[in-house]
Amino acid sequence: MSQDEREAKRDEAGEDAPEEAEAETSEAEAETSEAAQDAGDAKADADEAETSEADAEDGSADADADESAEAKSKGSKRSRKKSKKSKKKAAKDGDAKNDGDAKPAKDSDDAKAGDAKDDGDAKAAKAGDAKDDGDAKAGDAKAAKDGEKAAEADDAEADDAEADAAEADGDVPPAGGFRPSPLPPVPRRQRVRGGVFFAVGLFALFLLMANVEQLPHGALVGLVALVVAIRGLLELTGAIRIDPDAVPATPWRDTVFGQLEGEPVWAAPRTTVPIALLFLAGGVLAGYAALPWCIALALIGLLPSARRRPGLLVFCVVGLIYLPLLGTFALWDPWETHYGEVAREMVARDDWISLWWAQENWFWSKPILIFWSEALTFSALNVDVSPDANPLHPEWAVRLPVVAFSMAAVMVAYGTMKRVFGARAGVFAALVLASAPHFFFLSHQAITDMYLVSNMVMAVCMLILAFAEDPTRESRWVRFFGASWNAHALVMGGLCMLAIPQAMYLVTRNVEFYPDAGFAFVPDSFLYGSAGNPADLVPGNPAHRDVAPHVDALWAQPFAQGLLWAAGLALILFLLRRERRVQALQMTAFYVFCALAFMGKGIPGIALPGLVALFYLVASRRWNVLFDGQLRVGPGILITSVIGLPWYVAMFIRHGPGFTDRLLIHDHINRLASGVHGDTGSIQYFLWQLGYALFPWVALVPAAVLAWLWSKDRGVHGKPGVTPYGPYRDGPSGGDADALAARNRRETMMIVGLWFFVTFTLFSAMITKFHHYIFPAVPPAALLVGVLLDRLWGELGSKFEARASWMATAAAMLAPVPLALGFGLLWGDVRGVLPVELADEAGEDWVFEVGGSTSLGMALIAIGALAFVGGARWLWQHRLGAKAKGPKVTREDLSLGVAVGAGAVLVALVGRDLSWVTSARPQGYERLIHLFVYNYGRPWPEHFDYRPILTGFAITATVVLVALAFRWTRMAGARALLGLGLLFSAWTLNVYMVDLSPHWGMKELFAAYYADRDGPEEPVIAWQMNWKGENFYTGNRVHAFVDLDNRKIREWVGEHRGETAYFVFEHTRFGSFRNLMRGKEIEEITDKRLNNKFILVRIDTL
Repeated sequence: MSQDEREAKRDEAGEDAPEEAEAETSEAEAETSEAAQDAGDAKADADEAETSEADAEDGSADADADESAEAKSKGSKRSRKKSKKSKKKAAKDGDAKNDGDAKPAKDSDDAKAGDAKDDGDAKAAKAGDAKDDGDAKAGDAKAAKDGEKAAEADDAEADDAEADAAEADGDVPPAGGFRPSPLPPVPRRQRVRGGVFFAVGLFALFLLMANVEQLPHGALVGLVALVVAIRGLLELTGAIRIDPDAVPATPWRDTVFGQLEGEPVWAAPRTTVPIALLFLAGGVLAGYAALPWCIALALIGLLPSARRRPGLLVFCVVGLIYLPLLGTFALWDPWETHYGEVAREMVARDDWISLWWAQENWFWSKPILIFWSEALTFSALNVDVSPDANPLHPEWAVRLPVVAFSMAAVMVAYGTMKRVFGARAGVFAALVLASAPHFFFLSHQAITDMYLVSNMVMAVCMLILAFAEDPTRESRWVRFFGASWNAHALVMGGLCMLAIPQAMYLVTRNVEFYPDAGFAFVPDSFLYGSAGNPADLVPGNPAHRDVAPHVDALWAQPFAQGLLWAAGLALILFLLRRERRVQALQMTAFYVFCALAFMGKGIPGIALPGLVALFYLVASRRWNVLFDGQLRVGPGILITSVIGLPWYVAMFIRHGPGFTDRLLIHDHINRLASGVHGDTGSIQYFLWQLGYALFPWVALVPAAVLAWLWSKDRGVHGKPGVTPYGPYRDGPSGGDADALAARNRRETMMIVGLWFFVTFTLFSAMITKFHHYIFPAVPPAALLVGVLLDRLWGELGSKFEARASWMATAAAMLAPVPLALGFGLLWGDVRGVLPVELADEAGEDWVFEVGGSTSLGMALIAIGALAFVGGARWLWQHRLGAKAKGPKVTREDLSLGVAVGAGAVLVALVGRDLSWVTSARPQGYERLIHLFVYNYGRPWPEHFDYRPILTGFAITATVVLVALAFRWTRMAGARALLGLGLLFSAWTLNVYMVDLSPHWGMKELFAAYYADRDGPEEPVIAWQMNWKGENFYTGNRVHAFVDLDNRKIREWVGEHRGETAYFVFEHTRFGSFRNLMRGKEIEEITDKRLNNKFILVRIDTL
């Protein structure tokens, strides 16, 4: 192979250069062997012993050349910009600088083989030729090594010259001397095209935000403009390449998104994805009633592609549990409706900085991310946010962002665990996380906790990936959407997606665009009051007025703020313009997610990931990753500021210290140190809640934590202690891949374990305690359990039928379904809903008297037992090592069995708490909703009793954990536990939560109001209540009278004599309301069956 051929081959290889180098090495050895064989044929009379000696010397020369090649390959990427003189000298001396690992060996081998053949042709009949040939080969190897040294000197000179040029250009390499591989210059045509796209997209976004009138689906229009601008910026800067030959890129069809080898066309994504999109489009066109079915069919349509794509399988399984009924039930009071009303006012007021909260005036207790997310979906879905609009199913718009963040966290957790522990462990970790009750409940609650925890999960996962990454590895290029992309382009685009809209919105606050009059520059001012609901029209609301900012100087105007943040973004993009190292990009993503968490929950969003990183550095002693710049703290602070701070700064300039006093002092420091609302308690408080928050996975948490504690004390080489070196640096050699992978697994377990203990300890130490405050400790516990579940799952032998394996796994996973139903039927009605016709005569324990069936229950238990035993038997017989000789029970088996057996006792106790009813509240079935509600004393609907089905789940979980403790049923037990976890999450989200929603929300109550009234002239009055559902579902048109002295409502009734009005209040206040409206006929529109907390009544004549 010629020098030019090798260089062309290397250029085609791109990111696959190491693999290509290995291939060339094999080819070189083959060519050398063939040449040596020819030489041997020509020297057939040579002495066999001398020939052997020559071969030995030849092997030694090869080894020396290979060793030189391996040492040289470490600097191959740095030396690609050689002068022509250096290249010629390197080629003459056998230098392999531009050919990766293979070329030095190949050049020296070619020289040796050529010399051998020449000697054979000249002296074929002489026996001493082989010996001379061996000496010549050894000399050639020495010459090659001398050439290597000369080339290294040339490399050093070239590197020094390049460093001087880079320093003059401002491109100073990071610590360690690594420099990214060069890229060809960006063609002028691409720069011009990118500049045009960037300018057009940016101007369109500017017009949209400056326009005085909001456009229908404005967020979608803005998204299109933003994508065009970012695409143009990436083309302009060369972050993506349009020319297909500019960089070696993998076509998207050759990735996981294309058709895999041996995969039928009907199962490939290019077939299943369009079908799924058609189902979704059908749901949009058919209306909300058909949308759940269309979502389910779309996800089922993706399953053929998911069979060989574990990540897609996780998405489909979690999506089928999470998505179909997401927006079909009411928003839960008080938090979902609180935050939903603030987001509705944001769109109605067209003010995305100052937050208004119904009749409560300014809202300063929570950061901005949840409100921006919900307001964007309001705008994108064109939800009518005007007063008294009564939009259809706004719950979809409110909950779509939070479920998107939660599913993103699940997918990132899958990718991280896959990278460290393998695809199967990644699947289990993601499914355990998604099926943990605290996680799936809060994924369906539009409150701030998921915005903190989901971004924290993604931030810590980025940290794990960065610590396990080679600091010098560059991201590969993939070609799609008409360009070549890599991780650098995606990170740059993500930064722009988050920062440009914020800066642009601030700039346009001082510019107004009138389609018929053009632009006008205006000073910043904002509305005090609810949009469309002034005090003279809606009692309880304040009068409207315009307010000037607290800091009204020119330098503090929004346009100045926007230009400042735009400059910060430009600096970030400049610093990252040539950064293609995967580890550096992962650390950039870490700071991005910290910034989002900061926008979602405030200081904990950056404090918690930072504490995890700090404690890891202390525990592992890997301070070098901090001191050599791998943590990128400086750019990270800039990224966190540019993305996370703009709203905080704008709010302080507008509202002054009143905002920071409320948010930072009252809602941060006081909750931590002195207590604000909520409960108080010791560490036991959150230990109880973790049991319910992780059911049934809580059984494996102690074993998983013990497994981490055991693994953290074992170094890379099996010795006690931790390893102080950084990844791929000063540690195991590149060939010691197993040791490196083992170390990465141990260090990942250390990070996740520290994550659990940091969050649990911090929130346990807080004075203020709500049940959901322990939520940040749930994801790390779930990830530890997922890794342990992968260990318990077991391995099958190499010779088995795939179909039988699937059938055995399916049988074990589905066995909990009949078992839970069967055990539940032995107790009573597994549906848990009292029929209407029996409501008057049913007793307190009606659930045990109706609906149960002993015979059906026993039959279902038998079916479940047979499925489990059959699957267990097949899996045990076909396990890996089933025929091997050795000890029947190992120490590991005993330890694991004892830990899991203790977990069976634990899950039995937790299951008892969930299914029992005592004389004291909370009842067992209330403990689940107490994971996320606010008022723990709120009355339970009398016609719901879930004791039988929860008893079924508890007994099934205990039985499965007992089976998991024994080695011969362990594989089936692991599969059954996974099936039980998914089953419990599906039932809890789509039955339990949907049943209870009308009693913890007001959707059905206000639907009854709008259906019953004759028109807007018949108002609804909220009397002595403040739950915010009444504000959200009426667009804040509700007349609110919260004063207990009733003076204002008496005045209002006196002013509206003879009119018709509706009233909403709590059932417990009905007697007081009758006294207030003495002499008036009151008609009850709703009853306790519909909503046991609130009642809607009508008075025809006031």
